[in-house]
Amino acid sequence: MDRFRIMSEKALYSSYAGLGRVAMIKGVPLMAGLVLFGISVAVAMVGGFAFGPAGFLLFVPCLAPVMFIKQVCATDDQALNILLLEVRCFLGRTNARMFGNTFTLSPMKYGYRLDTFRAAFERTPSLVAHEQFRVAFSQRKEN
Repeated sequence: MDRFRIMSEKALYSSYAGLGRVAMIKGVPLMAGLVLFGISVAVAMVGGFAFGPAGFLLFVPCLAPVMFIKQVCATDDQALNILLLEVRCFLGRTNARMFGNTFTLSPMKYGYRLDTFRAAFERTPSLVAHEQFRVAFSQRKEN
């Protein structure tokens, strides 16, 4: 009976259900909030330097994107990632007319890195062995 008791126990994993969620501060994703905060501080400092104390109020227009992001992420913490993917797809369709008016997403980076092209011309050990085999085979065939 002991072996059936072991099978009925639940497996425990060292992760928590919340690890897949985006960290948020008052409904705004942490990284987006930090970027917007940095931009608003920079705008306020430049405004304060250029226009005096009233120029510090130039940070107010930077609150509109914060409210937009908070509204978008109210029900789904991944909504900002989905929105950015939609914008990326929309902007990526500019070249779709050249490819039969289709747009395909792929996880591969075709031609984005120089290493991709260099690998095609690299003399790998298998290529060297293949060339040696071809030379030896052609010599054997001639004899």
